[in-house]
Amino acid sequence: MLIHGKRDRVVSERNSLALYKALTAAGNKIEYQAIDAGHFDTVLGLGVPLIGKSEVQSTIFRFFRSLE
Repeated sequence: MLIHGKRDRVVSERNSLALYKALTAAGNKIEYQAIDAGHFDTVLGLGVPLIGKSEVQSTIFRFFRSLE
């Protein structure tokens, strides 16, 4: 699972897409999702539900369910 914040000023979407393509080319099962958030909203959404972007957590849970 690779999540990129569309308003991220730290990591460009070009870099996230390049990583996605490289991982896919290497045979990895990966899902790419761009969400309406900045860098820190995305990072905080990984572990701080009331501060970070909740869309991050729901995206991760959806990905985990798809693996079942």
